[in-house]
Amino acid sequence: GQAQVWEQRLGILDECLHTLNQIQRKFVYLEPIFGRGALPKEQHRFREVDKDFREIMSDIASNPRLVVVAQRKDLSNLLKTMLDQLGRCQKALNELLEEKRSIFPRFYFIGDDDLLEILGQATNPTVIQSHLKKLFAGIHSVRFDESNQHILGMRSLDGELVPLIKKIRITTSVEEWLKQLSKEMISTLQQLLTNALQDSRKQIGQVPVEKYPSQISCLAESINFTEQCEEAIKNGELEKFHNDIKQILDKYTSVHINTDTTDGLVTDLKYKALIMDTVHNMDVVQQLKDARIRNIYDWLWQKQLRFYLENNKAVIKMVDAQFNYTYEYQGNAQKLVHTPLTDKCYLTLTQGMHMGFGGNPYGPAGTGKTESVKALGSTFGRQVLVFNCDEGIDVKSIGRIFIGICKSDAWGCFDEFNRLDEAVLSAVSMQIQVIQDALKSGAASLTLLDRKIEINPNSGIFVTLNPAGKGYGGRSKLPDNLKQLFRPVAMSKPNNELIAEVLLYSDGFKNANILATKLVALFNLSKELLTTQQHYDWGLRALKTVLKGCGTLLRNAKANKIEISSKYESQLVVQAARINTLSKLTFGDSKRFDGLLQDIFPGIDLRDIEYENLRQALHEVYKEHHLLINDMQIRKALELYEQLRQRMGVVIVGPSGSGKSVLWKMLQHAMQKTGQQVRTYVMNPKSMPRIQLLGHIDIDTREWSDGVLTAASRAVVKEPLEIQSWIVCDGDVDPEWVESLNSVLDDNRLLTMPSGERIQFGPNVNFLFETHDLSCASPATISRMGMIFLSDEDTDVKAVVQSWLAKELEETRSSTEQYINDYFFEAYNWIIKQNDFVVETTLIGTVLNGLSHLHGVHDKSLFALGLIRGLGGNLNEKTKEAFAREVSY
Repeated sequence: GQAQVWEQRLGILDECLHTLNQIQRKFVYLEPIFGRGALPKEQHRFREVDKDFREIMSDIASNPRLVVVAQRKDLSNLLKTMLDQLGRCQKALNELLEEKRSIFPRFYFIGDDDLLEILGQATNPTVIQSHLKKLFAGIHSVRFDESNQHILGMRSLDGELVPLIKKIRITTSVEEWLKQLSKEMISTLQQLLTNALQDSRKQIGQVPVEKYPSQISCLAESINFTEQCEEAIKNGELEKFHNDIKQILDKYTSVHINTDTTDGLVTDLKYKALIMDTVHNMDVVQQLKDARIRNIYDWLWQKQLRFYLENNKAVIKMVDAQFNYTYEYQGNAQKLVHTPLTDKCYLTLTQGMHMGFGGNPYGPAGTGKTESVKALGSTFGRQVLVFNCDEGIDVKSIGRIFIGICKSDAWGCFDEFNRLDEAVLSAVSMQIQVIQDALKSGAASLTLLDRKIEINPNSGIFVTLNPAGKGYGGRSKLPDNLKQLFRPVAMSKPNNELIAEVLLYSDGFKNANILATKLVALFNLSKELLTTQQHYDWGLRALKTVLKGCGTLLRNAKANKIEISSKYESQLVVQAARINTLSKLTFGDSKRFDGLLQDIFPGIDLRDIEYENLRQALHEVYKEHHLLINDMQIRKALELYEQLRQRMGVVIVGPSGSGKSVLWKMLQHAMQKTGQQVRTYVMNPKSMPRIQLLGHIDIDTREWSDGVLTAASRAVVKEPLEIQSWIVCDGDVDPEWVESLNSVLDDNRLLTMPSGERIQFGPNVNFLFETHDLSCASPATISRMGMIFLSDEDTDVKAVVQSWLAKELEETRSSTEQYINDYFFEAYNWIIKQNDFVVETTLIGTVLNGLSHLHGVHDKSLFALGLIRGLGGNLNEKTKEAFAREVSY
């Protein structure tokens, strides 16, 4: 009988503890929300639960014996009631958030916590500024009037200000005034386009660039180009039209702009965008001229992206497909260089959308798959939302993202789609089928996740893939039912030469064509002639980084009033190539690379970029930390500084003990000395499970919990732009977690989470990875990162010994130093030559082992014994005996 009583008691206890655990989880989530005063109707219900919960917890605290809890009467019923009441509170909260999201669909792309903060602080200008950039692709901040009651204009990340025609009054119902802002953005850009076309008198090259936003200048020029080109085709005046465009291009490239001010920088970006479009237009006219086109219905003209103004609205046509321009403000987004590959991609994607399909660019890393979809969306005035797919995303998560895309007129681009689980891929194909059927038939609504939702005809879904296999881990093949829903485009080798030429030209290089040919030749020869290393990448991303460096150097030279000759231009290209490439090369390859540079750019000095202030600061920092100043390490620190300026993610690769951590820590201290604040967030990603690092969604509550890395990301985004933030991942670079950062490490600078939330990083954030090798990393990861390679050849053994001696006691230092100079290096070289170790170890490890038994030695025989123990400890038995004999004699 007693056993039965205890069985019953323990059964109740188990049930109570389980329920209490569930209550605790829900309470911890809801308490801060209700504490802020959200959901006034549910406040009374939550307060009751709060009172009961605190009473139970204080009883347990005063008497924590389990038996007492089990004997408390009616506890089980009370806990069930509390859980039910909390469930109702949570249901009410979810309904509120869902209601707000259905009114303003962009709320689907931010997390619940952010949405609650926006709803709770609807009229607080600081909160509004911080969240607007998550809701609108191009709007980084807005301009308020003096009373902070109205929004007067919108500002891009680069500082371009666009005044709104009608000011927006900020009210407590945040979803309503955000809806107004969205509408006003569209009508303002529509009106500006009409004005720009009137100002230009339908002539190309006549839009007043300073007067209009970059997006409108480019759109107006495209409409004028289409109209005039069709006239030229009909009248047989393509030759004359080609010359006109060439003159306009010369006019754009000869403009001198002072980029020290924000306005100057914005104007410079506007001209760059116009130059890229004009170069493309020239190519199109050249093709039409060569083919002697006389009819505007000819295929060669029909397959181009053509822009028209019909009924005061911009429309875009390509063959028989027609699309409305949707006037989403794009800011100063960088344009893609048009190549035959992008033209093929655009043609396939537009024809696919015209027939109700999605688009699927596929191919190896760094061929421009995601960028092409983003660029096409930008050309159409759409908001393009990039989502990085990984195994953390389930069917419900992706379904919610689809609902958000359908309800807003956005495009969703799902990067590396085949990294989703096969089971998820199969279920997702059903959802995509429903969306595409609705788009095809022109239906106004559809059913997704058991909910009826309206669908915007301008929305679209695109997926990009890396090949399954071929060094790309964790990718599966697409199921056939999914393949049928997308138009595939093979993105093979991009035209690097054309891309390099146009980018150099838009940066203001006069000899762009010669320099581009030489630079691409340098990359091709490096790929063929240098050794094959896992961490080498000679693709388009590496080339673009060098080109970006060229542009920065040229702008600095112009700002310093330096005379730019063709030889000086070559000098800048060589400098940019060296600073971005030498850091990743092995010792032998760096010599070969310099040889290649001298062959391709004869007569150009191989001079490094000078960083006088930073170099000086590094010397001081090394002295303060009692480190030996080593030229090699100073150079690597400067290379790291340059890589951090060029790339979002940088990897420091090298054996343990080669000074990886010291490198970034010393650079951090040196930058702080020069007045640049640097904050670091250090973690070891392999020391925790994936969900603890990157966060996860609770299967029951659909509540998102941050991981270590996502929490650091949120902290970093809140920092002001003048503070540099480094998220340092110290440990193996494993595709299991690093592939989830792919959209962070490329030009998107965007962390996407399974909850649909997106964290956009500013230019002041970097990810630093520290690892001993990159054997597991895929080409998709390697092509996105800057590399700093530290090898054993770069290590000066004598410097390591000197550094060790400096820490020895003064009374024994001179005798120990004498013995080391006489015997240590000889003994060390002997064991390295034998190379007969029990355990594989690094060069530094061997030296430090050897020195570990020599502390305070002032006697020759003790030194010999210490040497045999230190250097010989890791040798096989026979070699150890031979070594002992060598030392003894």
